[in-house]
Amino acid sequence: YPMLNRTLGLGLTGRYDWSNSIRNGSMDAFNLSASIAGRPVPMLVLGAAAQNIIANNYKNTERSLNLGARLDAGEYLGVESNLVVPIYEDVHWDQLRVGLGLDAGLANALKLRGGWSLQEGTHSVTGGIQLYSEQVALDYGFRLELGGKPSPSWHGIDFRIMF
Repeated sequence: YPMLNRTLGLGLTGRYDWSNSIRNGSMDAFNLSASIAGRPVPMLVLGAAAQNIIANNYKNTERSLNLGARLDAGEYLGVESNLVVPIYEDVHWDQLRVGLGLDAGLANALKLRGGWSLQEGTHSVTGGIQLYSEQVALDYGFRLELGGKPSPSWHGIDFRIMF
């Protein structure tokens, strides 16, 4: 929800994830996240989120603290970075995950994105497509691990309501 002359926003995300891999088979789960973001200067957004508030056994959806930054390089171009720290009983800095990405708007309400992530020593290619407005977003994303052997893939659909 945009507040303070559009310099502060709050979000609540409901998310359904599914995974299909040779190693782990098929899995799926629903979860919730809460976030806050601020725009200290017109081109820069800084944010924080509590991810996966509901405890479940879905692999790689442990509770986490996410920190991110976004530079709006143009009207339809953005560059993002994020850090994700898992939280079990305490914060696990040794399992820090890093992501870098670029998104390009094809129209006022449609974005394509691509990027790279590093998680537990494994490099991945990421991407997705998003339909959005100021208060609602529908997002499909994927992650494909890089390597010479069959690797798991991740696909997710996010529906976000910003209030």
